[in-house]
Amino acid sequence: AGQPVEDVVFRNVALHYPGAVRQPVEPISPPDPAPDYQPRKLGLRPASGLYLRHTKGIEFHKFRVTVDRLDSRPAIVLDGAQDVTLDEVSLPESDGADCHVLARGSNVTIRKSPAVKLKKVPLP
Repeated sequence: AGQPVEDVVFRNVALHYPGAVRQPVEPISPPDPAPDYQPRKLGLRPASGLYLRHTKGIEFHKFRVTVDRLDSRPAIVLDGAQDVTLDEVSLPESDGADCHVLARGSNVTIRKSPAVKLKKVPLP
């Protein structure tokens, strides 16, 4: 899988996506490692907003994700992501997932984001 992306900070970022994906709620897992990393060929992403895999020390401060229409996926999915910080984040609701952030085999700190629901599960 190569070396993890490490020590990146995002501040005052807003992302907007169309949303409206209607997939079963089972977790989506792109191939790891991707045989030929071309994002558009990996298929449906596991998250409506951000998908982080094999990262360490990623921070989001005053970060917002919005969608045009509700989506069945969580806003953020973390796979094997270590030391992720979500500080003052605003994430869209989902009409299928029971959380905003799905952390699979990951550790995450959430601050000043009382509406954000976190669910921790082991990696598949």
